[in-house]
Amino acid sequence: MGSDLPHNQINAIYKSSDGFMWFGTGAGLVRYDGYRFRSFQYDPTDSTSLAGNSVEEIIEDADGLLWVRTEGGTYSIYNPRTESFSRNITEFLHGKGLEGSLERIFTGSDGSTWYYLKGQGLYHNGGHLPIGINSLPVNNLTDIDETEGHILLAYNDGSVILVRKEDVSIEERLTKISDSLLKNHYEYFRVFPDAEGRIWIYGTSELWVYNPASGEWLDTNALGKIRIESLLRASDGKIWIGANNGGIMLLDGKMSLETLESNDGLSGSTISALYEDAEGTIWLGTYKNGVAYYNESVYKFSLKEVGDINCIEEIAPGQLLLGTNGRGILEYSLNDGKASVFRGYSSGAILSILQDSYGRIWIGKYWGGLDCISGGVTRHYGASQGALASDNVWTIAEDADGNIWIGTLGGGVQRLNPTTGEFITFNSLNSALASDFISNLCVTKEGKIVAGNSSLGVSLIDPASGIVSALCGESSVQGVNQVIEDRRGLIWIGTRRGLYYYNPADSTVRNVELGSMIRPTQYISAVCENEVGDIWVTTAGTAVKIEVSEGQSFSAKSYDSYDGLQKDGFNQRAVKKL
Repeated sequence: MGSDLPHNQINAIYKSSDGFMWFGTGAGLVRYDGYRFRSFQYDPTDSTSLAGNSVEEIIEDADGLLWVRTEGGTYSIYNPRTESFSRNITEFLHGKGLEGSLERIFTGSDGSTWYYLKGQGLYHNGGHLPIGINSLPVNNLTDIDETEGHILLAYNDGSVILVRKEDVSIEERLTKISDSLLKNHYEYFRVFPDAEGRIWIYGTSELWVYNPASGEWLDTNALGKIRIESLLRASDGKIWIGANNGGIMLLDGKMSLETLESNDGLSGSTISALYEDAEGTIWLGTYKNGVAYYNESVYKFSLKEVGDINCIEEIAPGQLLLGTNGRGILEYSLNDGKASVFRGYSSGAILSILQDSYGRIWIGKYWGGLDCISGGVTRHYGASQGALASDNVWTIAEDADGNIWIGTLGGGVQRLNPTTGEFITFNSLNSALASDFISNLCVTKEGKIVAGNSSLGVSLIDPASGIVSALCGESSVQGVNQVIEDRRGLIWIGTRRGLYYYNPADSTVRNVELGSMIRPTQYISAVCENEVGDIWVTTAGTAVKIEVSEGQSFSAKSYDSYDGLQKDGFNQRAVKKL
């Protein structure tokens, strides 16, 4: 997620109680609803806009208000009901019985709010604690966090205060770091408790880990000299360390280390923000490359770089034939990932491949006619021989009688009887075929042939009677790229204008609204059904899974390059359920 953000530097990430993801960037605050991004930025002419553009922290209080800290430590309060900001923090604090300048705010796991007022001390839900500024360090507070029994306060001189929640008293002062630093040396220190109760403290150049149970400082030399930008304690107990120019380091409870870098799919080497939501998705904000996310339960695609693929056919378990756009046919093994040229087909654009029920392999080529490989012998069919209507063979299908149906770009549809060699042609001159430019063919369970036309809709051919009719008269169903029949008997039609389905039960055509998941083009490249009846479509850079419920109601989820897919658009009909 980079191109939709106002700035690719991510400083803060948060998921609010109403389900929105929020990203604090170097040029404003961004709200993400799973499909669309909305930016909020400073406007000098609007007093209800954000106080600044460089967002450093996002916190939600018990009332659902978002506290957004921007450059200089200035807070703005976002009200989701009015979708506006208030910069009058003094008035808000006054309503809580507090007077002063807010330095930090923190929402605890119990929903209560802690306020740290500059020059005054710490307040809890508006009530003054018996910890005044005379008991606390005089330096600037840089972070607040909590353990089960303590509030942790970190200061810019490296000192850390443990405040006991039970009786609201100072239990321990950690001064090892401040004592070791040069006088008047200040850093932006952060404090972080892990699942074992240890307290992690990190600044710009070093990491310290303290165990309150034993009173010992742990050795962190195994991590090396790293500059930590962010830390996260994940729900599985692992600690995620976001490093400056070091990617991600994962630590388990035994401090065993694993490193993730750009070759592991990470979008940037400097991880400036880490956040885990309630679903276990870990969001990673980078310094220059926007946002990435990770969830082991979310489906991830593996990408194999084998070329520009037009069509896919499985000829044996794990053995694929890949028709390429200029490199002929590759025989690809799913087992070892190796690809080799298939039977000398090393060049040319291959538009369609079919292995029929007799094991013969049919190959449709761009301006190269039709080939049939049977028993090691190749037979060629070309327009110059007088039988094939066009050498531009776009799609091939087999019916229940073993006839081969051929869709051409410019020559209409042909039926070939492989035994007799007889061709029967259906075109716009001798039938009601809408167009001679055929992009895809589909054989239905009833034995009808559905022909998708590249410009003028969908035609239906009845092989028994030879009658050709329009499947649907919808003017919007044009520019067809692929047609399939699913297990429910619905005909799915992927077009350059979106996705449709035809229901033979009532002869209706309906559009499946996918909205922003396939914007801006609405271009559907390919359509496929999986083993449980879900419909998958590919578009310009995304793949969408559509779950079909009773009564033809739909729910959809999109996948893109952040899920392992390629960033480029997908080719027409280049999809195969194995």
